[in-house]
Amino acid sequence: MKTDLATKVLLGFLGSGLWALAVAHWQVPVVTAKVAAQPAVPNVVRARRFEVINANGKRSAVLTTDKHGPRLSLMDENGQTRAFLDTTKDGPSLNFLDAKGASRCGLFLGKEGPVLGLLDEDPKGGAKFGANGIFLRDANGTVRATLGTIATETSILLFDRSGKLVFRAPR
Repeated sequence: MKTDLATKVLLGFLGSGLWALAVAHWQVPVVTAKVAAQPAVPNVVRARRFEVINANGKRSAVLTTDKHGPRLSLMDENGQTRAFLDTTKDGPSLNFLDAKGASRCGLFLGKEGPVLGLLDEDPKGGAKFGANGIFLRDANGTVRATLGTIATETSILLFDRSGKLVFRAPR
């Protein structure tokens, strides 16, 4: 039986293809079983507290709620709370704490409007910037200077250490 060149080439390709399929089948097993159905992802996860743990096993974030309202706390690498965002019946606030846990900077939105507080190490002293004015306090908590607006009048007030008014503009 004589075979022409074209038939030999065709049979060569066909044989090579069958050989490649056999090797592939031997190398990579074919999975014929059905893949198990993946569990459905819930639309809602409910809990009273969620904690995020860092690589060292310390808490780095906590989302919780209590009788005052929800709170998101962020911790440093030692697990110390350094910032928190919360909402209470009085309004939402964002607070930044120093390494000792004392509030040093806070933003609050209440019924009277927004207030930004910048506090000294002693929380009595510092500055408060609000919708109605700026208030500067000394380390004893005594208001020493204000710049504020009441109705349509703006005033600057300066006080001595005892809280006595020493300057007012306009007079």
